[in-house]
Amino acid sequence: MPFFEWNLRRSDVPLHREIKNSLPRLPEFILNIAKNRGIDTYQSMMEFANPQVLSLPSPFALSDIDKGVDRIQKAIENKEKILIFGDKDADGVTATAIIYRIVTRFHGDISFRVPEGDEHYGISVNALNEAKAQGVTLVITVDCGITAVDECIYAKELGIDIVITDHHEPLEVLPVALAMINPKLHNYPFPSLAGAGVAFKLAHALSEAYLLPEYNREYICFDIETTGLNPEQDDIIEIAAIRFKNGLALEEFQTLILTDKEISAEVTSITNITNKMVQEEGIPINDALEQFLEFIGDRDLVGHNIIGFDLKFMSNKLKKHLKTTISNTPIDTLPLARVLFKHLKSFTLYDVAIHLGIYIDQSSLHRALNDVSLNTEVFRRMVLSRSRPILQILSELLPLAAIGTVADIMPLQGENRIIVRMGTDPENIKLTTTGLLSLLRRLNIVDTINAKAIGWTLGPIINSPGRLGQASLVVDLLTATHINKANELTEELIKKDQERKNLITSLEEEIVSSTNLNEIIEKKHVFIMSQNISRGITGLIATRLTNQFQVPVIIVALSNEETVSGSVRSTGSFDVVECLQSMSNLFVRFGGHKAAGGFVIPQNKIDQFKTALSSYMENWTSANLRNPLDIDIELTDLTLLSIKNIHYIQSLFDPIGSKNPFPNFLVKGVTLVGERYIGKNKEHMILRFLKGKTEFNVIAWGFAKRWQEVKSHQKFDIVGIPEINTWNDTQEVRLQLIDIDGK
Repeated sequence: MPFFEWNLRRSDVPLHREIKNSLPRLPEFILNIAKNRGIDTYQSMMEFANPQVLSLPSPFALSDIDKGVDRIQKAIENKEKILIFGDKDADGVTATAIIYRIVTRFHGDISFRVPEGDEHYGISVNALNEAKAQGVTLVITVDCGITAVDECIYAKELGIDIVITDHHEPLEVLPVALAMINPKLHNYPFPSLAGAGVAFKLAHALSEAYLLPEYNREYICFDIETTGLNPEQDDIIEIAAIRFKNGLALEEFQTLILTDKEISAEVTSITNITNKMVQEEGIPINDALEQFLEFIGDRDLVGHNIIGFDLKFMSNKLKKHLKTTISNTPIDTLPLARVLFKHLKSFTLYDVAIHLGIYIDQSSLHRALNDVSLNTEVFRRMVLSRSRPILQILSELLPLAAIGTVADIMPLQGENRIIVRMGTDPENIKLTTTGLLSLLRRLNIVDTINAKAIGWTLGPIINSPGRLGQASLVVDLLTATHINKANELTEELIKKDQERKNLITSLEEEIVSSTNLNEIIEKKHVFIMSQNISRGITGLIATRLTNQFQVPVIIVALSNEETVSGSVRSTGSFDVVECLQSMSNLFVRFGGHKAAGGFVIPQNKIDQFKTALSSYMENWTSANLRNPLDIDIELTDLTLLSIKNIHYIQSLFDPIGSKNPFPNFLVKGVTLVGERYIGKNKEHMILRFLKGKTEFNVIAWGFAKRWQEVKSHQKFDIVGIPEINTWNDTQEVRLQLIDIDGK
């Protein structure tokens, strides 16, 4: 029986010829893998293949971020004391470092606090009292705060303003804070940002507020469609405009205009505007011009070739029909593009958009509102692309946001994918903080850092001090500006990581050896309480056991206090927050997201919690709790397993991680022709299989025990990840086994 629930991805959508023409070097089977993952339009494929910093949406799309920016600016100007309250994990400390770096960049008086020793997660009354005593008037939370309802009320009583930046699930009752910046609020289009990702967005917004002359100014982007190119003889048949600020559309204007002349078939073929549409929906030119003038007010006008075309038409029609002129300042993106992007061969709006990473269906253009919407985004990206100081700030902070995103196991899709791809770009790594560079050099991954290196090496090391109650060490390192101090902190961090490894290994071995597998299968969860487990490592142990047993795991760190902390990790479709919410009356506080969460509970309620949890798990089956295994493609032609193709896959799908794993292949009906045990304790295996006339190797990590259960079969279906193995200067392609099913 397979360990996972297999699901072979299939898509009935044909692969667009435009995609194949735009990415000609990629084999079609690789493009089909992306298509089977839902990346099946030209726009989504090109955005996936070519992510860039400018592709990140305006930070001001996050609700309340403008309020947060205004309050932080006011605090900086008035020389108020600002405190960042963060969390102790990798996401929390990188988020803390991001906000610390951006506020100090603009000369704010800022300090930070992260949970130390046995302190609980989240902002506390004690922390607020200490902040008040130190003269703090503004607290910025990072990676926490969205459930701090009582604490925010208390802060207000103390005269402390709270700006919350968080990414955890909000509860039914929200805290009363000056700003709540959380992608899970108010239908933000990408709700899966990490805490460091949210902090990065706030830092981006602050940099625009300080460094862009265009900040907080309203503009009008407009466009017209006409019956020809001569303002004296031809008519305007459509006007559209968007009022926008900080890259966000605030209001739209669009109207068709009645004409005396018939619209030619040629014009209709270009604009898709027909005579019937104009007659049914159009309004008189006088009314259209008056409404347009009212809409634009005295704001600057943005457009592509508006000086040479649109304004000539508008001036002519305004003079003719309303006896007036237009005096708004024009900003023409056509000549601006010619200055900024001299190497381009064409400067049409479409080609400039493509250069800036905006991919749209070209056939949708030449309707005025579509052109205006595109040009609004083109203008936003052009403004950012010419602001070197902002791009330098983003380059410095992106690696921190990437680490927090990967370490917190956020899905590497959408904005997260851009953050991690750009945050691990060698050019941005060179510009990141002194402290982070020191650590990367010590680990010898400056030139090779990617999502895998973060997940397996860097993330656990950054997590280590927090697990041991010394998270401030990491923030000190990530914000260090002097190389000698950074190197000193790096060595201290490496020592803490070794302590953490020794502790985790011994505890995990102890727990696994004392665990009854039949009991786990019956109860469908693992519940462990121990005084030997510190509060800082409950989540780490829970994650490891979840991966091993494929059931939800709850780890509680017992102590002599009245309340204790615990962590929960999920599998399958199990929702941690939903589970904790169902028994919320037992907790002092709790929070998290679908896959992971934590809680604080009085010791005298632990038995009630165990009983409630057992009842809750009665509604679950082993099938619901098994993690699904999405298989990208069935491989029948093993010649596709080439070194060149694996490099192609890496270049397209990087960064690899949560919700964007390295593509895996299903190979059916293979025969075993060889087996070899490797490893110190012979716990790993190299299996050799035959498919047709082709033999290939499979590396199976930690597979020795399970092999005894399945080796009696004659034929096998296997699922594996292709990889390049280098041995004695020789490279070979092999599969890394994920799962196997005997036939």
